[in-house]
Amino acid sequence: MVFMGKKFWTEDMLVYPLLKSLAATGKYQNLILSISDVTDEIVEELMRFRATSASD
Repeated sequence: MVFMGKKFWTEDMLVYPLLKSLAATGKYQNLILSISDVTDEIVEELMRFRATSASD
């Protein structure tokens, strides 16, 4: 799961911290999370995920 807009998802909506906490406690241990404000970083993360899931 990739989020664009750190301030929005960590301060305004608080979704990212909740999901990160759930993943850390094991409820969603296989959840892959990423957050950034930079479009290129988002694209890189999506390409990395695509490469990983293609090899599985």
